[in-house]
Amino acid sequence: MKLILESFGFRNGIPHGPSFLIDCRGIRNPHKLFGSGRNGLEKEVQDEVFSSPFAEKTVCFANDIIRQRLLQERKQVFHLGIGCTGGHHRSVSIVEKLASNWRGYDISVQIIHRDIDKK
Repeated sequence: MKLILESFGFRNGIPHGPSFLIDCRGIRNPHKLFGSGRNGLEKEVQDEVFSSPFAEKTVCFANDIIRQRLLQERKQVFHLGIGCTGGHHRSVSIVEKLASNWRGYDISVQIIHRDIDKK
């Protein structure tokens, strides 16, 4: 089984690959603290994202969707898109957390950060 996790920014359009999208724009935006020079690959940015209780709820929701699609429905490939405004902070942090959650299973995990380098 293969899990593809794709972060993206809604301002750059919705990606075509994912079969399911989660909007994480409801999480407090760390852009105001870190600007566009930093991103969700950095621990300090991730810590700020996960200081919002909604971030952990988003991860739990995403884990439930992944569990349903891969483990219960036995899909061979599941492509999940996680979007925020620009695709730099919140969506990247959520994707990284999800990837770390699923790497210990007999599942191939692929990460795509579509907009991480876009201004």
